[in-house]
Amino acid sequence: MKVVPIRGRGAQGEDPPGVRPRSTLAVEGEEAQRLRAALRSLRAMAGSTRCLAEMLGLREEHVQKVIGGKRASYGVAVRAAKLAGTSVDRLLGRPTAVNCCPVWGRSG
Repeated sequence: MKVVPIRGRGAQGEDPPGVRPRSTLAVEGEEAQRLRAALRSLRAMAGSTRCLAEMLGLREEHVQKVIGGKRASYGVAVRAAKLAGTSVDRLLGRPTAVNCCPVWGRSG
């Protein structure tokens, strides 16, 4: 019996993986505005767009485009939330009053 390796797409050890598929889910509407605002705040703390991009693990051009209003994926939101030390829900959600409980909505 002779073992014949399988050649072509899909075989282990063959053909390096191509470009990862792009996320089809885009941040839109008010969430996109909040993401851009969060990125601007993070950029101010980082000192420059280049530094922020490095911290996010993205290209500087991509971060500039997102801040400028281009479409962003939820992957960018996840990275920004992780860098900010918060959740994606809190990063993209409606702002709450300082004297208001974020869970129950009571002031106190």
